[in-house]
Amino acid sequence: MVEVYAEIGYSFFRPDLDIDDAGLLSFRLANGVYGTLDTSWSRPAGHHTWGNVILELVGSEGVLSVDAFRPHLDVTAGTPRHSYWHPWGRSPDHGLIDDFADMIRTGREPSIRGHDGLQALRVALAAYESSQTGQPVALDHG
Repeated sequence: MVEVYAEIGYSFFRPDLDIDDAGLLSFRLANGVYGTLDTSWSRPAGHHTWGNVILELVGSEGVLSVDAFRPHLDVTAGTPRHSYWHPWGRSPDHGLIDDFADMIRTGREPSIRGHDGLQALRVALAAYESSQTGQPVALDHG
């Protein structure tokens, strides 16, 4: 990410808590692609689940949807539109654990490194800065 803009809400459903629980991040990647990320925990107490974890990639040729709680990819593409449902396996949590165990077992480099965590922290801090200033924030990947 090279730039972020964020709006953050506080205590959307729980005014008794002084914590940010609703957020929307708009970002721009180095290749010019734009994206949005909704980080909200904005479900009322009686909602059937705490939320969702869905990734949707929308392009000129179609849409790819991934729901972390449903082990499949939903791809819509072509004219006329066709949908394809491709299973991708178990929970992403299992994949993280399997990857970590394989790294220990084989001695290979980790798939996710400390630098990745540092980059995520930089994005989060830039998002907070943007929410306070009301302006986009450029990211320094130093």
